[in-house]
This record gives sequence, structure tokens and C-alpha cells, in this order.
Amino acid sequence: MEVKRRTLPYHLKVRRMLRQRMKLADEDLRQLQSDEKGFEGECYFDQLINRSPASTYLQLQDVLLKWHQSTFQIDSVLLGPHVIYLFDVKTFEGEFYIKGNRWFSITGKEINNPIHQLRSSEALFCSLIESIGIHLPVESKIVFVHPEFTLYQANRNLSIILPTILNAYLKSIEPVTVDRSLIEKAQN
Repeated sequence: MEVKRRTLPYHLKVRRMLRQRMKLADEDLRQLQSDEKGFEGECYFDQLINRSPASTYLQLQDVLLKWHQSTFQIDSVLLGPHVIYLFDVKTFEGEFYIKGNRWFSITGKEINNPIHQLRSSEALFCSLIESIGIHLPVESKIVFVHPEFTLYQANRNLSIILPTILNAYLKSIEPVTVDRSLIEKAQN
């Protein structure tokens, strides 16, 4: 059940407006295309959740939080009575590989390790929920949604979901029963 729906990010709205009014510099155009692709990937992931047993969880999309003088963003949060799922959606396209703790495109260009960002967000989120008395296990994953994404030399124990197993993963999440009257009271 969606509690907080995803909305078009402000920076994407601004770039779209600017594109209509002026010729964007190459770097700004690339950033706009990247932002568009990222937003589409997140919306696609939302659709997959809504067609799976995971749709029975309380869903918070595009969550921006501040804790301990840090601001962090989580693409999708599923809240259940026994577990909380955090998902960071990536729309990487093409071939990538891992060497040690470093990530590279197939051309050898190093990219930021998405696991580091996930771990940082997870630690801050866990600290935040514990401070308000919520003591549930948190399962966090990087979700790669682009069907033409390939990752070589990945350890099977990494907190990632590849496009080829995404549907199976979401179907494996046990559905929960949520008392909707409590949600309605909380929203009012």
C-alpha cells in the first residue's frame, strides 16, 4: 500500500523547463537524460512492487531524510510488521565488473561503488528508527532494473538484485496483512 508516492523530482522539473526555453549545454543535457532515465527506472520498480506480494507492505517512495547532520535519500522503503526493506534503484546500462571493492565499466572507467552509498544510508536509517523505538531488521538492496545491465565478477553475497532475478525476488517477499484503519488514522 503506497503511503508516500513518488513525485517528479524538483531538479528534473527545472531541467525540463530550461530545455523548453533554451539550448542546454552538453553537460546539462547529459544530466537531464540521466535524471529522466533514473526517474523512469524508479517508476518501473514501483510498478513491479505493485504487481507483487510486496505490494501488501506500506510503501514509501523517494524518501529524503536528515539524521545526525547527514541528509540521505532512499528510493523505496517497504515497511512490514517484521522487517523493513530499503531499495536503491539503479538504471545502469551495459557491462560492468568488480575488482576488489572497486566498480568499473567494461571500458575500464571506475565508477562510484553503489554498495558504499547503500551501507551509509542503511546505517543512518537504522540509527534513526532505533532512536524512535523501532527495532526491526532492515534488509537493504541495490536494485538494477535495466534489462541490458551485466555485472561480472560479483560476489553472490553482495546486497544486489540483478534484472534477471528481480521478479523472482519480489515474488519471494512474504505478503503481510496491514490494518488499514491504523494507516488512515495516522494520515489524518
